[in-house]
Amino acid sequence: MSRRKLELYENIFNRVGPGKSKVTIVEVAAFLHCSERHARTLLNQMTALGWLTWSPTVGRGNKGSLIVYWSRYRHVIKRLIKRTTIVISI
Repeated sequence: MSRRKLELYENIFNRVGPGKSKVTIVEVAAFLHCSERHARTLLNQMTALGWLTWSPTVGRGNKGSLIVYWSRYRHVIKRLIKRTTIVISI
């Protein structure tokens, strides 16, 4: 699991929130600041990791179903916090 992928997941979570949403791949690509093709790849990878569920629809401009899991978000953040060490210098 890469730190960048965690950041992108957090971006998705902040944009659409937990639960089910209807979005186009164009919208997802816009808020991930990437191409539509790479946005599809990222959504498929995050689906494989169990962070969300992406169900695209056929046809240009049609909105697919995106389900973002809140419990996964908390789990990911906890894991990130455990991996990150904070050094305080006096």
